[in-house]
Amino acid sequence: MAAGIFQRAFGGKKNSLEVDLGRITESGVIEIPKELLDVVVEAAVGEDERREIMRHLRECLTEPAIKRWRRVYAGLVLVEELAKRGPPALLVETAQGHHFDLVQRLSLLEHFENTGDRRVQNMVRTKATALRAEMVTRLQAAGDEAPLQSGGDAIKNTAS
Repeated sequence: MAAGIFQRAFGGKKNSLEVDLGRITESGVIEIPKELLDVVVEAAVGEDERREIMRHLRECLTEPAIKRWRRVYAGLVLVEELAKRGPPALLVETAQGHHFDLVQRLSLLEHFENTGDRRVQNMVRTKATALRAEMVTRLQAAGDEAPLQSGGDAIKNTAS
């Protein structure tokens, strides 16, 4: 882990997951090939990989440059794919706040502004709105199941 931090801090060689994430979110395409998404969905099985994926998604979904809207949109596509086909642990971790507040970020993207291109603005807003509704449902369900998966008997006993 320290080696990974050192590499990131001093511009070391990127690992394959970072490269795959970059291919998805930096490609500039709207229709992301399923093969690229499959690699990241499969990698999400590992805890460290989930942490890296969510860190990357946080960066994409908070992209301040309007000109990089494709990165934001690709991040939304990746979130959608992970919600549908990713490991349940990712939803549980997100519901428990282990990564970042995804629902809040999606809520903010519902108000994405690109006055230079209303089509892009509407595309990002529509995707964020639909995804937020889906994620609220999925995260609530994951949060309800989480105590059962993480030995939450102590939590249940203190509530009664």
